[in-house]
Amino acid sequence: MTSLTGSDGINQALADIHKISCKMSCNHSGQVVATTVYLLETLKHYSWNQKVVLVVAAFALSFGEFWLLVSRRDEDPIAKSVNLLKGCLLIPDFNELVKLLRAMMVAVNSNFAFCVLPTSYIKKETSSMMGAIKYFPNPSCQIICRVVYIASTLGKEKVNNLNDFAEEIGKMNTTLQEKLKCCQEEVDEHRQKEYQYICDLIGQSKDQIQIIAKLTGKNENQVPERLKDRHVILLISDFNISIEEIKVLNQLIKKDHLYEMIWIPFGERLSSERNKFLELKKYMISFTFFEPFDIEQAVIEFIKKDWHFIKNPIAVSLKGGEVTCRNALPMLLTWGNSAFPFTDKTEKDKWDKMDKKWKLDLLVDEQIIGQDIESWKKKETVVCFFGGANIEWIKNFTAEVKVAAEATGVSLKMAYVGNNKGKGLARNELSLAKIHVIESEFQWHFWARFKSILQTKIQHGKTCKSDRIMQETMKILNYDGSGKEWAIFGMGSDVMVTMNGKTAITIMSKYKEWKKDVAKPRFFLQGIRSYMTKLSVDHGCIEVHLPVLGQLPGIVFCPKCYREMEMYYTYRCCDE
Repeated sequence: MTSLTGSDGINQALADIHKISCKMSCNHSGQVVATTVYLLETLKHYSWNQKVVLVVAAFALSFGEFWLLVSRRDEDPIAKSVNLLKGCLLIPDFNELVKLLRAMMVAVNSNFAFCVLPTSYIKKETSSMMGAIKYFPNPSCQIICRVVYIASTLGKEKVNNLNDFAEEIGKMNTTLQEKLKCCQEEVDEHRQKEYQYICDLIGQSKDQIQIIAKLTGKNENQVPERLKDRHVILLISDFNISIEEIKVLNQLIKKDHLYEMIWIPFGERLSSERNKFLELKKYMISFTFFEPFDIEQAVIEFIKKDWHFIKNPIAVSLKGGEVTCRNALPMLLTWGNSAFPFTDKTEKDKWDKMDKKWKLDLLVDEQIIGQDIESWKKKETVVCFFGGANIEWIKNFTAEVKVAAEATGVSLKMAYVGNNKGKGLARNELSLAKIHVIESEFQWHFWARFKSILQTKIQHGKTCKSDRIMQETMKILNYDGSGKEWAIFGMGSDVMVTMNGKTAITIMSKYKEWKKDVAKPRFFLQGIRSYMTKLSVDHGCIEVHLPVLGQLPGIVFCPKCYREMEMYYTYRCCDE
């Protein structure tokens, strides 16, 4: 049986639609039976439901051409000439024709619904499906005959029984709908049983191999035995996961070999999706993965409903058959492997032990920013991270910072980190200004850590008023999300200073006014902070965009005025 899915199946179906459309258009009313037989022979590799869908689609193609000619023949000479050549002289009653077309579309939708019934939940041998299959040939043939007749006479002969045809197709569709309802009830029953089985398996079984096999659509003997006693992280995503994210996770996986990571991607059975899979697979050198298109529908339902997967990747932590964390990805991106074994308690302990100050340690370590920048955390080295897309601002800012640093006698290190989409100015644009640009995967991780920190703080019920780290994180995400330039200054274990681009330029250009407060190089940040309090900074509009991870975040307060922030839904598609 020919499939209507997949690139090959769709291309073949389109070719057949064009072929039978031409045949119907070139036919006349006296050849309806012969043409119908020809169509059935041409479509013999399709099911009865698929035959109806393709024939009506072919008629839609013919009718579309007919309508274009008729609607333009009085004003367009070419359309008028083509109309004469085709012999389309009569205009049908369009009200009756529209009624018929609507009946056809309802029939198409019913037949298509049969085509996409999941065969894993309903077999041909079931009573409901056997009854439907026995019924299909008769109405399918009648619908196809009606379509062939109308397509053959359209504009050439007067057709008086369009309303009768519409009523006949409507009656056939009523019966189709009744049989479809019986089949769908059976599908729903089997799907619910399968979903409950997965819930029980995840909640009660301690057999890790069995769980992995079920989630990946494999037999247990196809799952590597080494996964039985290993700590496993299930990375669940679609095929739009970024290469930068994969590279970061690769480094974390192979760094300490504490766990195995299995990629479970969701996607349609299209050749374009398979090509994406094969392309991403090349970068997943440290991952374990299986054929992605074998995942059962009940598994997808469970992951979306119980593990709250929507679109953004999640990482489910699994040990000894027990789920230790439904989404360890924010934890992994914030703390790296030091958060192992990735439990809620581990994360809480990490935050409890951490100094609550806004310091360089949050932004600079070898697994997020690279070993070459790890050495920047020296006691008397001023580190400046900055972002923005205005090259003129960047040139002016970097020049002013270097002058101020030289005048105050501090060692200076600067790095451009793009924006939170992993994009930014091209390296060749910034190389002219001799600016250090962090590698793309480190840029991605830099921003992923910010968003992970904020999500965790929100989930833990923290507020900007009482949590300095949350406050400063929101500032940076707001500056970046609104397209503004920004800068962070840090030094050793001192508290960092965060500011927008306008404030940063102002402070650096007026370093002579606060230089007197820098008695020693290590007081550089203190001088900036002191002068910043003298400036009038507008509140402006604070906006922070976070990916939806299945559950809405709690109440969030403004990092500047501490009022409760409004929450909106945003749907975004960025082709960047």
